[in-house]
Amino acid sequence: MLMLLTLFATPAIAASTIEAYMPSCEAALADPDDPQAGACIFYVGGVADVFTSHMLNWPACSPKGTTVADVLRTFVDWAHRNPDEWQENIFRGVIAAITERYRC
Repeated sequence: MLMLLTLFATPAIAASTIEAYMPSCEAALADPDDPQAGACIFYVGGVADVFTSHMLNWPACSPKGTTVADVLRTFVDWAHRNPDEWQENIFRGVIAAITERYRC
């Protein structure tokens, strides 16, 4: 229930760019209970679940025991190494980070 309330209490992100999500992602790494963290946790975690599930034949294989926090760190680290990509869609950034870090 708390997660559901957090989802609805999290401000909507108008632009779905990497830059728009970075404050939420940084907050998620610092304190997952920060209300601002919800947007990144749910988005990055959801994309990671789909693209590492092997249902889409995507070349990403996260090791057993990989957590949402691990994937968040992977994405944030990738974003910091690729600041020229921050105007791109968040989806593209998460996929690039996951594919780079968890290649099969």
